[in-house]
Amino acid sequence: MRMTLRKLILVITVSIMAMLSQNVWADAFCPKPQGVDYESVECLVEGLARVEKNEQWGFVDKEGNEVVSPQYDDISDFSEGLAQVSKNGRSGYIDKTGKIVIPRLYDSASDFSDGLASVQKNRKEGFIDKTGKVVVAIKFHETLPFSENLAPVKYEYKWGFVDKTGDLVIDLQYDEAWYFKNGLANVRNKDKWGFIDTSNNTVVPFEYDDADGFYEGLAAVAKNEKWGFINTKGKIIIPIQYDRVSYFNEAKAWVIKDEQSFYIDKQGRVIND
Repeated sequence: MRMTLRKLILVITVSIMAMLSQNVWADAFCPKPQGVDYESVECLVEGLARVEKNEQWGFVDKEGNEVVSPQYDDISDFSEGLAQVSKNGRSGYIDKTGKIVIPRLYDSASDFSDGLASVQKNRKEGFIDKTGKVVVAIKFHETLPFSENLAPVKYEYKWGFVDKTGDLVIDLQYDEAWYFKNGLANVRNKDKWGFIDTSNNTVVPFEYDDADGFYEGLAAVAKNEKWGFINTKGKIIIPIQYDRVSYFNEAKAWVIKDEQSFYIDKQGRVIND
C-alpha cells in the first residue's frame, strides 16, 4: 500500500523506540528461530517467522522447520491466520500451511485487521474478507485498517469512515483521518486536529497542530511544536512540553525533551531504569 507521511512517521517512531532498548526489545518482543541458515530471519509472529534466501521469502516455525519455502518476492507477517504474499507484482494470501487461500489478484494488499484487509487494484482501494469476497468496493484512493468496526477511507481529497458492510457512516469531510481507538478517532479539519466519536460528534475540539490516536486511554497532542497527552475527555493529563513522544505501551511512553530521551508513566513522572 502507499505510505503516507503520517504512516511513515509512525514507523520511524516505533523504530526509534526499538533501537533505544534494543537488547530488551529483541529478547522480549522479537523472538527468532535459532540455528537457521537464511540471509534474513525475522521475528516469530503467530508462531511463524519470515525468512529470505536468494531474494525470495518464505516461513519457518519456531524450531526452524521450513513451512513455506522461499518463493515469493515479498511477504508480510501472519495476521489473523493469513499472510500477504506477492510475486511478479501481484498479491494474495496464504494460510499457515502455505496454501493460497486468496489468489494473487491485487496490485498490493495489507494485513487483516478486524477480519478484513485492504487491497489495491488499478490504483483504487477497498476491503475483502477472509474468503476473498469484496465487502467494501474497490473505489477509494486510500484506506486505513479497520479498528472498532470502522475504517478511514479517502476519496479524491477528503476522508470519511465506512463500516464492514461498505456503508459510508461518516461522510467524506475531513482533510486527514486516523482509525478509532478507545471509541475516538483523530481527524484533521483544515490545519487543526481534534477527535470525533463513532457518531461523528466532536469530543475533543479542533485546536491541536497534530494528534495521534488513543493508546491505553491517553493520546499524544501537539501545539507549537511541543507534545503532551490528553485523556478521552480532552483534558490535558501530561503537559505539552516534549519535543517528541511515542504512544503509551505497558503504561509508559518514550519522550524527548531538551535533547534528552527517557520514559514517563501516565502521570508524567520519569521512569528510572
